Amino acid sequence: MIPSHSQIYCTAWGTGSVEDAIVKSIVLATIETIEIKIHENSI
Repeated sequence: MIPSHSQIYCTAWGTGSVEDAIVKSIVLATIETIEIKIHENSI
Protein backbone atom coordinates (compact mmCIF):
# COMPACT_ATOMS: atom_id res chain seq x y z
CA MET A 1 0.00 0.00 0.00
CA ILE A 2 1.53 3.25 -1.17
CA PRO A 3 1.09 6.38 0.99
CA SER A 4 -0.92 9.13 -0.70
CA HIS A 5 1.97 11.61 -0.37
CA SER A 6 4.37 9.36 -2.29
CA GLN A 7 3.36 10.98 -5.58
CA ILE A 8 4.12 14.42 -4.15
CA TYR A 9 7.62 13.37 -3.08
CA CYS A 10 8.14 11.56 -6.38
CA THR A 11 7.32 14.74 -8.29
CA ALA A 12 9.37 16.90 -5.94
CA TRP A 13 12.40 14.68 -6.39
CA GLY A 14 12.05 14.82 -10.17
CA THR A 15 11.53 11.15 -10.95
CA GLY A 16 8.70 9.46 -12.79
CA SER A 17 9.97 5.94 -12.14
CA VAL A 18 7.39 3.61 -10.64
CA GLU A 19 10.13 1.60 -8.92
CA ASP A 20 11.59 4.75 -7.34
CA ALA A 21 8.14 5.86 -6.23
CA ILE A 22 7.49 2.51 -4.55
CA VAL A 23 10.87 2.45 -2.82
CA LYS A 24 10.52 6.03 -1.63
CA SER A 25 6.99 5.42 -0.37
CA ILE A 26 8.20 2.42 1.62
CA VAL A 27 11.08 4.45 3.07
CA LEU A 28 8.76 7.33 3.94
CA ALA A 29 6.23 4.99 5.54
CA THR A 30 9.02 3.36 7.57
CA ILE A 31 10.34 6.73 8.73
CA GLU A 32 6.85 7.85 9.71
CA THR A 33 6.28 4.63 11.66
CA ILE A 34 9.56 5.10 13.53
CA GLU A 35 8.74 8.74 14.29
CA ILE A 36 5.31 7.74 15.61
CA LYS A 37 6.85 5.09 17.87
CA ILE A 38 9.45 7.55 19.16
CA HIS A 39 6.71 10.13 19.80
CA GLU A 40 4.57 7.61 21.66
CA ASN A 41 7.51 6.49 23.80
CA SER A 42 8.42 10.08 24.69
CA ILE A 43 5.00 10.79 26.19
